[in-house]
Amino acid sequence: MSRRFKTLTAASTLLAAGLLVAACNSGSETSSTGTDTGAKADTSIPAPAATQAENRLGKVDLTQPLRLLGTEPSWSLDVTPASLTFSPMDGAKHMANNPGAAVQGTTANWTTKTQAGTQVVANVTLKDCSDGMSDRIYSLSATVKIGEQNFTGCAASLKALEAAGESGRVE
Repeated sequence: MSRRFKTLTAASTLLAAGLLVAACNSGSETSSTGTDTGAKADTSIPAPAATQAENRLGKVDLTQPLRLLGTEPSWSLDVTPASLTFSPMDGAKHMANNPGAAVQGTTANWTTKTQAGTQVVANVTLKDCSDGMSDRIYSLSATVKIGEQNFTGCAASLKALEAAGESGRVE
């Protein structure tokens, strides 16, 4: 073999080996100290189903606007991605930032404070509920505590409430 051919073969082998090493290490992350942690970088798109499962109770998507409501006395708590707004039938509204739902099993919980500093704790549970006034059956039961006042009722997505009639199941 000629000397030039041996040099090209050796260079090609080194190049191929370098590319192989680079390909094997391309998924590794480097820590702030500059050392290879061996962790693979996740370049895939997150699976929406996993995220949705963490933010659902049954068929209800907790990232969408919800209404918790009750009677005797009449009240509602609207949960939007940005805020929680408690509206008693006779009284002032209480508004708070939405910290996001903490979901554990069949229960979701929001804990926050109103703009005036009053603690708000709202819970919804995957359990059938009747509001006692209509013939609706909700798939979620609700409790709300505003300061020292406790309220119980039902919950559903605003979209489901708008689509439902005065009777039947509200998902």
